[in-house]
Amino acid sequence: MSILNQIFRVFSKDARKGVAVTPMAAFEAASKSKALIVDVREMMEIQKGMAEPAIWLATTEIEANSNKALNFIASLPKNKTIMVYCGAGVRAGRFIDILSAQGFKTANLGGFSDWVAAGLPVRKP
Repeated sequence: MSILNQIFRVFSKDARKGVAVTPMAAFEAASKSKALIVDVREMMEIQKGMAEPAIWLATTEIEANSNKALNFIASLPKNKTIMVYCGAGVRAGRFIDILSAQGFKTANLGGFSDWVAAGLPVRKP
């Protein structure tokens, strides 16, 4: 975990929301169709890459409560754990609050750099 991510996690209550999950555990769960990984970073952030199995919904869409966000949430399966990541885990924690309030089982994957540091597959959007 990068030093920046560690600082965000120490000082942000949102980064601690949801059950923490390691990138490897998330990858294994997604590979076995037991979980869905969601990237909530912004477009310019995902241009650098995203977790290969992830689906994307920008935080700005979530915060705007847009139709896109509402439809996205409605399409999520309730029988799988929704594992969310962002840049450092803060925005992921905020989205986890929304999902948890709607009855989803969730986990906070933290930041994209954790995924990369674990050597897991990355793709361009």
